Amino acid sequence: YVCVVSGKEGIDLYSFKVTDIENNEVDLETFRGKVSLILNVASKCGYTNSHYKELQKMYADFGSEYFTVLAFPCNQFGGQEPEEENVIHQFVKDQYGVKFPMLSKVDVKGENAHPLWKSLVKESGVEPNWNFFKYIVDHTGKLVAVLPTKASLWQYDIDKSYDRIKKLVKEAKRYAKENPTAAKNDNKEEL
Repeated sequence: YVCVVSGKEGIDLYSFKVTDIENNEVDLETFRGKVSLILNVASKCGYTNSHYKELQKMYADFGSEYFTVLAFPCNQFGGQEPEEENVIHQFVKDQYGVKFPMLSKVDVKGENAHPLWKSLVKESGVEPNWNFFKYIVDHTGKLVAVLPTKASLWQYDIDKSYDRIKKLVKEAKRYAKENPTAAKNDNKEEL
C-alpha cells in the first residue's frame, strides 16, 4: 500500500537540521528544490540488499539535481543496525556504491525520535514499523506520500512508486525552469 498524504500541518520539512554520518551538521534547506526520499535503513535486515540496490539505482537514474535519498541508519527494529556510523558508511560504500547522503544514526519513533522523524510521523499520521520505511517529500518541503518497508521502488514496483517519484522530479524540474530565481539548489553542493 501507499499512503498519499495531504499535509495536515503544512510543516516545511526542509526547515530542519540533521547530522550526516560523518558528524557534520546539514541544513535540509540545501535540498529545497529536490524531491527527497527519506527513510530509515539497516545493514543486517532481510531488505538491505534489495533496497540499497534500488535506492542507488534510482539515485543514479534521476540524478542529484532534482532528487535525493536521505538515509538514516536506525537500530530500533530487530537490532539490525548495531554498528557504529563509520562501519555503516564503509559498508554501504563498499557493498552498494552508495552516493546518496547517509545521515547519522537516529531513532525514528518514540520519545527519543529525531525531531525530523517526529514531524514526519505527525504530518503523515503513520509511524515507521520496520526498516526501510519511506517518506516522500516534494521539492517545496511538503510530505506527499508514505511507503511501507515492503514497497519496492524499482523491480517489483506494484504500487507505481517509481513513476510517482519520477512525476514529482519532473514537477521540480519544471518549477525550477519556470522560477529560476526560486531554484535555490543550482549552485549548492551535495553532501
